[in-house]
Amino acid sequence: MKSLRKRNNCRTYKKKSSYKKRKSTIKRKHKRKHKHRHSNTLKKYNKKGGSYIYYMSDTDKSGETSEKTADGKPFFRKIFDVPFEEAINEFQIITILQTNQTHPNIVTYYEVNPGESIDMEELITYSTDEDYHDNYILNKKELAKQIEAMKKVKDYLQGLGIIYLDWKFDNIGKSPEKDGEYKLFDFDHSGWIDTDTNEWLIKPEFLNSFTGPEKKLLPKELDDWAFNRYIIQEATRM
Repeated sequence: MKSLRKRNNCRTYKKKSSYKKRKSTIKRKHKRKHKHRHSNTLKKYNKKGGSYIYYMSDTDKSGETSEKTADGKPFFRKIFDVPFEEAINEFQIITILQTNQTHPNIVTYYEVNPGESIDMEELITYSTDEDYHDNYILNKKELAKQIEAMKKVKDYLQGLGIIYLDWKFDNIGKSPEKDGEYKLFDFDHSGWIDTDTNEWLIKPEFLNSFTGPEKKLLPKELDDWAFNRYIIQEATRM
């Protein structure tokens, strides 16, 4: 946890940042001020894709334990401000994950309130730690660990019929514990298929972002293509 920068009792977080930006630019972004909501322990630090992201700290200003924790641990809360039908896919995918055996390399979801919010475990990410890129991406050993872990996650998800599609290092975080696992998060662009027929049961709008020959691939083949393009090939450019 020492590697995490703290500001105003919350850790900075910016969703879906780009790895190709210069580190000087990254540092400038980390200096942006963060708005606070009415609660001392409820911090708004980003809005993206029709949802607000909050950091729920484990203590308030008096140092007393807050109710806004998951078993005493700080966590992230994603609060939606769009119609339920626009966010229903993500809630459905997370429900599928919760009803199956937990995978060690997928973020833990503590509580899901359909149409309102999602509580998930705290992770160290590219945006919560300004040294994440140097320590975990440019570090070849750590990069190899992430790729190996995500290969297993992809196979596990496909076995459940979940087609992740939005593969990128921005969506991978690390547990803050010593020797913590790398974990995948952010399922808002995922879909779900019938594993016997390969037919979409939950068809994501994200499919429209694939405009090349790959768009003709079957769901699992498209998922494999996206993983190879945005994880494997991207890693060779690090």
